[in-house]
Amino acid sequence: MKMVLKIAATPLAKTLAREKGIELASIRGSGTGGVIRGSDVESYKGIKATPLAARIAKEMKVDLSQVKGSGHRGKIKKEDLPVAEENNRTGTGISGRGVRKPMKGIRRIIADRMLKSHLEAPPVTLDAKADVTELLRLRKQMNKTLGSNISVNDIVMKAAVISLKEHSYINVTIDGNDILFLTDINLGMAVALPEGLIVPVIKNAEGLGLKELSDIAKDLGSRAKEDRLVPDEITGGTFTVSNLGMFGITSFTPIINPPESAILGVCAVEEVLRLEKVRVESRSVMGLSLTIDHRVIDGAQGAVFLGRIKELLENPLEIIMER
Repeated sequence: MKMVLKIAATPLAKTLAREKGIELASIRGSGTGGVIRGSDVESYKGIKATPLAARIAKEMKVDLSQVKGSGHRGKIKKEDLPVAEENNRTGTGISGRGVRKPMKGIRRIIADRMLKSHLEAPPVTLDAKADVTELLRLRKQMNKTLGSNISVNDIVMKAAVISLKEHSYINVTIDGNDILFLTDINLGMAVALPEGLIVPVIKNAEGLGLKELSDIAKDLGSRAKEDRLVPDEITGGTFTVSNLGMFGITSFTPIINPPESAILGVCAVEEVLRLEKVRVESRSVMGLSLTIDHRVIDGAQGAVFLGRIKELLENPLEIIMER
């Protein structure tokens, strides 16, 4: 049974302590039997800080006894913390207060890999638009008939795999002074987490049907969000698909995930009006953004590869039937 410690204090002392944000347990009472009086609270010289300031100080290992508070009766606010002032003395040219937070964990890994990609790989991004009206219709019908839950992104990934099988010069990496043409297609799928981006890898995707690929993708995505992936499931990728369509993004420049040589960005589906034969129709159009490492992949090669993905998405039956 949990024991609750009662603190003897006068009503005035309790009121003052509440107003000042002081814990009664930290005050030594001067009344009979150690009762805390109002005067004890008034004379208390302990540290007073807002909950936010106290939390930040704890995270940043700041000694609050060395901080002068600017709040009511000297209470310390987050703006009083030296970590906030330090950001104003960094020489970055950015004015205003802020809180310094170390770059570590997933964010540090992302920063290092993206800098490596930017410094080493001269990127070229190619944009295209695919009419996915028939794809969306067929997907809806297929999921209803089969009781499946195949996503648009699953279909795009499958289209990418088919095109990679046909255009081996995209599934490559640089190994010293050589270009290594990879026989396995290990498909990375970017997953956004609160702390940063992680890329689970679907190994040997060239041997998977659409349903198998979809099931593996959902399992990896689910376990990525629960932090239950093992190292082998986030390494060894040869090509990555990054989808920002759910955020309404219509075009972007995805950064290559080294040591890969290309990455496909999937954009939002937009409704547009097009003249089809003799009448105007509403069509669903999806943006595609392919970034290639120009050291090993030429622009024309990237264009052919992306064009094949566009062709497949506009003729989705070929994707569904392909094994």
